[in-house]
Amino acid sequence: MKDTFTVKEIMDGTGLSRQRVHQLIKSRKIPVVMEKKHIRVKWLDLLYAADNPTLLIFLKRTILNEREELKAAYKDLQEAEKAIRFAKAIRYALVLAEGAPTVDEKDEQRVKDFISATAFFDSLSSFKNPAIEEDDESQNH
Repeated sequence: MKDTFTVKEIMDGTGLSRQRVHQLIKSRKIPVVMEKKHIRVKWLDLLYAADNPTLLIFLKRTILNEREELKAAYKDLQEAEKAIRFAKAIRYALVLAEGAPTVDEKDEQRVKDFISATAFFDSLSSFKNPAIEEDDESQNH
């Protein structure tokens, strides 16, 4: 979450003039941080001064925007995880297609990859399909 705001960001978000923002900061004795010739106001300090409705609306809009950005980032992360799992499945399928290493195989990495690949697909095959189970039960009776 964004921790501080510059006076310009506050001006752009609230529509207040630079003089009005400075007046609000000074009148409420809000501590400021100077950073690269910019005045920065902490989010929490700005919240304490938010008896001004435009500041409240600005802070609310900031939170809602960050919430939407987090949702989009989470969705992107989920898509990336799916792609990684799919790539891993393809890699492991290629390892299995090469066949099992011989007992006297010197390449330890190939042995480890083969073991990982079999474990990966074994875990996938352990999922039971309820539709198949129902068909098996109906055929047995």
